[in-house]
Amino acid sequence: MLGQGAVYLGLGGWIGSMLLLFLLRPHDDGRRVLRARLLRTGAVLATVGLFGGVVIMLVRAAAFGADVVPLAWQLIPGSSAGPPWVARETAAAGMVVVSVAALRRGSLRRRATAVVVSVLALVAAAATALLGHLARSGPLLLATDVVHILATMTWAGTVIVAGAALVGRRGDREQAREVLRRFGLIATGALTLLVASGLLLAGDRVASLDALLLSTYGRILLLKAGLVAVAALAGLVTTLSLHGRHRDPGRTRPAVRTEMMALAGVLVATAGLVSTHQASGPQWRPPEPVTAQNSLTADDLVGTVDVRPNLPGRNFVTLSLFDTRRPAPAPIQAVEVLLRAPDGTVTSPAGPSSYLLATDDLATGGPWTITVTAVRPGLVPATASLDWTVPPAAVFARQPVYSWSPLTAYTGWLAIVVLLVGGAALRLVTRRTRRTRERESVSAAAVSRS
Repeated sequence: MLGQGAVYLGLGGWIGSMLLLFLLRPHDDGRRVLRARLLRTGAVLATVGLFGGVVIMLVRAAAFGADVVPLAWQLIPGSSAGPPWVARETAAAGMVVVSVAALRRGSLRRRATAVVVSVLALVAAAATALLGHLARSGPLLLATDVVHILATMTWAGTVIVAGAALVGRRGDREQAREVLRRFGLIATGALTLLVASGLLLAGDRVASLDALLLSTYGRILLLKAGLVAVAALAGLVTTLSLHGRHRDPGRTRPAVRTEMMALAGVLVATAGLVSTHQASGPQWRPPEPVTAQNSLTADDLVGTVDVRPNLPGRNFVTLSLFDTRRPAPAPIQAVEVLLRAPDGTVTSPAGPSSYLLATDDLATGGPWTITVTAVRPGLVPATASLDWTVPPAAVFARQPVYSWSPLTAYTGWLAIVVLLVGGAALRLVTRRTRRTRERESVSAAAVSRS
């Protein structure tokens, strides 16, 4: 879990530091110190992510023996996790190189760097998704996971770097406010995608309400959702403190710090989810009715025996008998079913060649013998026996604590609602940002005239 947390913090922090660089105005000599600080922060965090990935591989190798390093070298080419791990480590190394090269050059080619940053971030997110729970899922869920990881890293990484490297530093307060105003639109979009994709993933990874409330995975997911809500509220306070007529710069710093701590908790919770078994197993779902079927042969008769639900207690035994001779020597007059217990029951026809029996004799789990005897006038009764196993009752005795209803019936619609609300919020933030810029330009013009 420690290695996973380092990976999310390191890679997300690098993405955030580069995004903050792009949000600064270009060709401004007064911001060289700030750019250098962000590049150094990004290089350090990318290095943390790089070594976090190494720790993860070493921990996996330690589960197979004491020779950790040789086993790790064998796991890289010899396991399904090897190629995506190499891709993510290569992306992290590329992040370090980009930051160090920009520091030495002292300038930033914005278009070329933007392309490189986008490619490295996408590779890191895709590799992280392939190393997670959805590695064997379909392409749609895998793409949803990539979007979720990118949104989480972008929002959390940018806020954490901004809170640590920008907000509260003397001489950088005005630059910090300017960058945070521009970041508001990106943060709103990232929050919308994070919540919508998270709901879709939760519907796949959490089987039911019981799984959400009672499993370790579900409880960590609820903790993550609560931290996201706290961070969103803190982000709203930050937005209100930076825009509008009643702006209050004094609230910006505590709001950003609160958002930063909440999002750091989100990254830790995300690492915990990746390190925990997802709550989608059969223990979180209702037991499926067990249908057992077998074929039998009695003289010139062939047929099948079907027992539902094949659990201790009330069962329905369906017999289908067919005569192999044409024409049939005589019609089936009655069918007698004998279980291993001495009791027997005679069925009534349910169709021309089918018979249905309701019985409570299969009262215990274990091996049974079902004997079927077909009685036909003028012929010797045809008898067939077959072995039958009824699962023990203890396997199916569990009951839901809250509900076994699947969450997929709700998470999809909630994701659509989140996307609609997020789209409206994006429009609102865009308008507020535009109005703030207009007011600032009017104020600057008035000051220059005076």
